[in-house]
Amino acid sequence: MVKNVIICCFFSINIDKIKEMSLLHGLTEFKRAYDLNLQVRNMLPDLYTEDSDL
Repeated sequence: MVKNVIICCFFSINIDKIKEMSLLHGLTEFKRAYDLNLQVRNMLPDLYTEDSDL
């Protein structure tokens, strides 16, 4: 089985290791939810309450 692997490098003066890891954590959580095919109302409840047409 082949898995796609994405390696991200953040080249910016304003991105420190803590911010980088926080961003990667958020992206990973979103990817997991996407792969599980979760609905928007379960993944992003605040966004769903603002616009339930999603």
